[in-house]
Amino acid sequence: MTDLSTDSVWAAEKARCDGLIAGVRAPLETLFASDFAYVHSSGRREERESYLSTTTSGANKFLSFGHEDVKVEVIGTVALMSGTVSMKREKSDNLFLFVEVWVHDGQQWQLKFQQNTKKA
Repeated sequence: MTDLSTDSVWAAEKARCDGLIAGVRAPLETLFASDFAYVHSSGRREERESYLSTTTSGANKFLSFGHEDVKVEVIGTVALMSGTVSMKREKSDNLFLFVEVWVHDGQQWQLKFQQNTKKA
């Protein structure tokens, strides 16, 4: 049976964050949809291939993620996740409001869209 619970969305988000901290591309490839898009807080849009390359290159390594005030809503095979996330990297620390759209492909959740906005 397919698990479409909010807990399973959280598990996918945790796996994504752990994968970004590890900086290993292979486990991340299954978590990002083929048409994944990320809109940076600057407004720049980045597609899947570029995002995976830049986040696993080691140029600006992720050290930790901390989530607060997160809401997850599952609507059929789509999940909306939003809240606040702190991202610590070797070269920067940031606090963002974020929105993510996850889609279940019948086997697992995949991240389709993410947008961050710097929190004042």
